Order: sequence, then structure tokens, then C-alpha cells
Amino acid sequence: MAKDAPSVDLAPRTTHYEFFGPPGALFVTLTVPAITYALYFGCSESNGCNPSLSAIPDQIVASVTSPKWWASLWDTQASVYYLGWYAFTVVAWALLPGDWVQGTTLRTGGKQSYKLNAFSTFLLALGVVCGTIYQNGPSSFTLLYEKWVGFITASVLMATVQAIYCYAFSFRKGKLLAEGGNSGNFIYDFFIGRELNPSIGSFDIKSFNELRPGLILWVLINISMLCEQAVRRGGISQVTDSMWLVLGFQGWYVFDSLFSENALFTTMDITTDGFGFMLAIGDLAWVPFVYSLQARYLVFKQIELGYFWTAVIVLVNATGYYIFRDSNGEKNNFRNGSNPKNLKYFTTASGSKLLTSGWWGRSQHPNYFGDLIMALAWSLPTGFNTPITYFYVSYFAVLLIHRQRRDDGHCQKKGLLREAPSHEIKWRVRMLFRQNQHLTGTDSTKRNLEKGYKYLNAFKKANAGDKHQQAIMQRYSRALDAKSKMEYWNSLARKELAWQAKLANRPIMTGGFLRPTFANRPLPRLKPQPWHITSMIFKRRAAREKRMIALADIQERIQDLNFEAKLEAGAAELARKVGAVEPVFASHLSEWLEPFKVQQDMIKKTLDRDQRRRDEPYSKEMLDAIMAARREKVANKTRELQRERGGEILRRTILRQRKGPPAHVLAMLTPEQRKMDKVVRNVSEVGYVAKIKRKLGFKLRNPNAWRAEIGAPEDKERLGRMVREVLDQSDRRAIEASKKQPPASG
Repeated sequence: MAKDAPSVDLAPRTTHYEFFGPPGALFVTLTVPAITYALYFGCSESNGCNPSLSAIPDQIVASVTSPKWWASLWDTQASVYYLGWYAFTVVAWALLPGDWVQGTTLRTGGKQSYKLNAFSTFLLALGVVCGTIYQNGPSSFTLLYEKWVGFITASVLMATVQAIYCYAFSFRKGKLLAEGGNSGNFIYDFFIGRELNPSIGSFDIKSFNELRPGLILWVLINISMLCEQAVRRGGISQVTDSMWLVLGFQGWYVFDSLFSENALFTTMDITTDGFGFMLAIGDLAWVPFVYSLQARYLVFKQIELGYFWTAVIVLVNATGYYIFRDSNGEKNNFRNGSNPKNLKYFTTASGSKLLTSGWWGRSQHPNYFGDLIMALAWSLPTGFNTPITYFYVSYFAVLLIHRQRRDDGHCQKKGLLREAPSHEIKWRVRMLFRQNQHLTGTDSTKRNLEKGYKYLNAFKKANAGDKHQQAIMQRYSRALDAKSKMEYWNSLARKELAWQAKLANRPIMTGGFLRPTFANRPLPRLKPQPWHITSMIFKRRAAREKRMIALADIQERIQDLNFEAKLEAGAAELARKVGAVEPVFASHLSEWLEPFKVQQDMIKKTLDRDQRRRDEPYSKEMLDAIMAARREKVANKTRELQRERGGEILRRTILRQRKGPPAHVLAMLTPEQRKMDKVVRNVSEVGYVAKIKRKLGFKLRNPNAWRAEIGAPEDKERLGRMVREVLDQSDRRAIEASKKQPPASG
């Protein structure tokens, strides 16, 4: 690889999260291995790929709490075989001949070199396996089916070790980091991958894992499933047509991918993404052990399709493959400068050309549509007895939608953000792409692309020194700056209002107890009670009722079986004198009762758990918290009462005044009594209110407070004299004012 230019930032900081940031990365990191195991246990020979949904929670709890179950995930022989397989692919990469090609230009100006021999590795592995089967029969290659869980564990461990290794060594000086994997958050960077092209010498880890260990193993697993079915049915000639279809479709897909190995080096997985746990677990565990679900299902559900349905499914797969290949052919020919179909296109402001006819004129990503049709064809041979075998189709649809949005956003945003002349305009560009990322229609996408390239042309003119465009960009930047500041303050106001509303409606402890029942443990009484607690109690009550009904039904069936067994035993005793009677229930009663007793035990375990929940005592910490809340409540009520006595009108005061007497009492009151009742509900103890309260016999807190309004007896004469003087002065002024008025004219 070329020497890095000193002006290039080898470790740019990640500014945009995918997968909802670190929480989403952690969720996917934990769930991908879990789903890989779940698809085996949920679609196994023991349950016929139709697990009981009601029993799944109890089975999960029983499994994860059992040390024996965890120990059963490890298989030393399977791990040794998997390690040997990975070593075989590494040795094949090193020894088999192949051309060295260079990938796309990196940020440093250099190019990564790759060795093209994945197809020859595939042919070598295929030859060894087929030779083994030919020499020793199909039973010699059923190991992958027999030790499936052990191989999954080995692949997950290999992916984890590689992800840890690449993450640790990405901190060495001079490493070129991916733009999306250097956020500074360990969980997110470990998942996405920090280093762009981790390698050991000339051995590129990322491109190697993309094509060799997992993809080739996918085909070998399918062959192993075919061998297992052949052993069960008496030879390869007895293998079902559905199994041959799955093997043929998926084998051809892998064959085509490996044959076109050089096309991998222009994909975003190679050019943009770092190598972390996401790619490691996907390449080594997810692809071989999830994509082969259909073949594994057909081992124990052997389906014969017949000529007609075989032809239909072949036609569906051929249609998807034709769309996939023809659309990619149009794109590749156009990129290479040829246009054999005379497709229409338009030239953008940056000089690039976009197809507007053919497959790319009908759809934004027609190659993805062909991929989806092929994925459907791979699942159709399994029939419609279970939806689990169609997991690949639904997963692939979600994957392609995410990839389409990521590709479009990366390709479109890349030029505009690079040429945007100011920080404010970059902010506007990002917002526009967030608003339009959902577009899938051809016309709307074309309009927005043309608008985007119009912006790009204006940005380039401004950067080239066009005074007019620079003035426009400056005004636009100022307007955007003002708008962003206004939006910032508006968002703060909205957040504050939302926070105040949340505080006003937050659950608070009332100092009461929510007594333990079969549906809930001892809890403090909250007001308002959180919805998740109410929902939990409601669902547990409903589930308990269903369990009780099921338990009664099971007990009734057990009673009927015991009765039938006794009846047969009695009939056999009588028949000894007449003839032999072959018993049905009595001779195998334990076998008849076994499934019912298993269900009965499971239900009783849940009922015992309910009983323990009801009998659980309050913890000391919870009691202390409840009593503290009760003391706080009493203190709050005391403070309110004191404020109310001081004359302050509180909410409780208004509510009490509005409340009024009960309806049966109100009906017997006269209008005068109703008026007096409304008056005495006031907190005042002076004036008219005090007078009415004394009249009705209320006990006042300060019985002498009303005397302050009248005054002391010794001041009565002085106050009366002052009143008379004020009245006399007012009369004199009125007489003098009347004398000064002119007489009215006649």
C-alpha cells in the first residue's frame, strides 16, 4: 500500500451514529448470536419447527438457568474441526495461485492490494468434499448436522476473538481508521470496527472473511444436510427435489459471487466500513448457520414438490436472478463507458451521469429487488408449514432497505458536505437529507437529485471565487444561523415544557402500600400508578386465569385416563372367562399420562412462583422509603394547613369551597342556609365570615379576632368624635362649592 500522505487525517472523528448509536450496537451484538442459537432450538427436529409460543418463556428461563445447558453449547471436536477449516482456507489463500489486484483509492491516496483466489479455494474444498462422499458414502459427511450447536459456538468465538484483536491493534500508530468507527465509545467502535483494512502483512482480514470461511462453508453445510437426508432415505438417489432446489439455488449464488470476486472490492463493506464485530459475526457465524436454515429444515421435513411446483420455483428464482444480473450488467457497462442498450441518462452539475431508463429508470435499486425474489425462491421449497423458514426473506428485506438508505445517504451527502462553504449550510444539507431519506419513487428521487446537484454547482462556484455566489452564500448562511439559533431556543423551550409536564405527572409515593398478590410483589403505592405496573398486573391476572383453566382441563384428562385404565383392567378380568381383551390404556398408562404430567408440572411451577410472589415480605429499604414518604406527606399537609390558616388561598381551599354539602343534605337546605354554607367554607375568621360562623356554632381558632375590627371600648368616644368632625367638614365643603356655582340662565 502506498505511503500515507502527512496531510491526511488517519483517524477522523465519527460524527454520525448508525444502528441508533451505542445502545443499538450493544443490542445487535447480543442478539445476533442469540438469534443464531434460537433458530436452531426453535426450528429443530424435536419440535418440527413449530415451537409452542406459550412455552417459549419458560423454556428460555429453564435453559439459561441450567449449567448443563450452557455446557452443552461447547463441543471440543466441532471446535477443532472449525479451527481446521479456517486454517485450510488460510493455507489455500497463501498457496493457490491468483492475481493481485488493487482496490479503490483510499483517503491516503494509496490502494489496498487483494489476492484473487477465492473461487479456486471454493473448487478445491468442493472437490475434497465430493471425493470424500464418493469414496465413503454420504454418511461420512453428516458431521455438520450432528454437531450443529458446537460449530455455531466455535464460529461465534472465532468472530469475537478476531473483533477483539482488530479493535486492540487499531490503536497502534499509523493505522487508517474508518470514518464511521472512531466515535470514542468502546461498544459502538467494537461493533462497527475502527480500522478500515486490518491486515497481517499482505493478508487482508476483512476481504478474506467476506468470501472464504463463511460463504464456502454455507455450501458445505447444505451438502452435509443433503447427505443426512440421503442417509435417512436410503441413498443420494432418494433425496427430495426440494433439497436439490435449495442446494442448487444457494450453491449457484455462492458460485457466482466467488467467480466475480473482484466486484467485492468496490462495495461499501470494503471501501467504507471498518472490520469489527458486525462484519466478523456476520461473515463467520450468521451467513453459514442462518442462511442454511432451509436445508436443515428439509432434513427432518422431507417435502416432495413434484414437477409442476419445482418448475414454478425455478421460474421464480430465474426471474430474480435475471433482474439481479441484467440490472448489474446495465450499471457495469455504463460505468465502463459502453451503452449497448442506448439507455437514457442525464449529466449532473458535477459531470457524473445517472441512468433514467432501463432497470435503473424503473427502480432506484433493481438489483436489490432481484435479490429479494431469489431469497423468496430459496424459502419456497420448504412449503408453508412454518413461517420460521421464511426468516431469511424478512431479514434480507430489512438488510437491503438499511443498505439502500446508507448507500444513498453516503453517496449524495459526500459531495454536498465537502463543497458546502460554511458550517450553517452543512447543517442545512444534513437536515435536508434526513427529511428526504425515505424517498423511493423514481420521479421524486430524480427531482431531489437535480436540486442537490444544483446546490452543488452553486457551492463550487462560490468556492471558485464567484463574488455573486459568495454574496448569496453569505446571506444564506446568516439566515440559516438565525434560524438555527431560533430553533435551538425553541427546542430548549419545548424540552423545558416537556420536563415540567413530566414532573407534574411523575409518580410519587403516597405513603401507602400496594399489597402483594399473585400478580405483583409488595410495592409502594404510587400516584399516578405507572402504566407498566398496571399492565403487568393485568397481564399476570389474565395469564393466571388461563393457567387455572388449563390445569383443570389437564386434571380432568388425567382422571379420564385413569378411569379408562381401570375400566379396561376390569373388562380384562371379566374377559378371562370369555376371551382375551387387548388393553389400550392400562398397559401403557404411564406413556399416556406423561405429556399431561409434564404440562401439569410446568403450570404448577408457575403457580408456585405466583405463591412466592404473594408471600414475599416488604424489604426493610422499601418500608423505610414508604414511611419516609408518609412523613413527608404529613409534613406537606401540615404546611398547607398553616398557610391556609394564614389566609392564603390554596388549591385545596378552592376545591373545598366548590365541593358543597352532599346531595341529600343540599336538598333539605333553604336558600339562606345554602348561602351561609358557602360562606362558612371560607378560611377567614373575621368580618362577615366570622359572624356567620359564630352564628352556626363553629369553633374559631381565635375567638377574639373579630374584636380587632370594632376597636377597644375606651377608643369608641374618640373615634366617634373623629367621624363627626370628618362628616361636618365634608358638609361645609359641599355648601361652599354650591355657593360658587353661577346661577342658571332662564
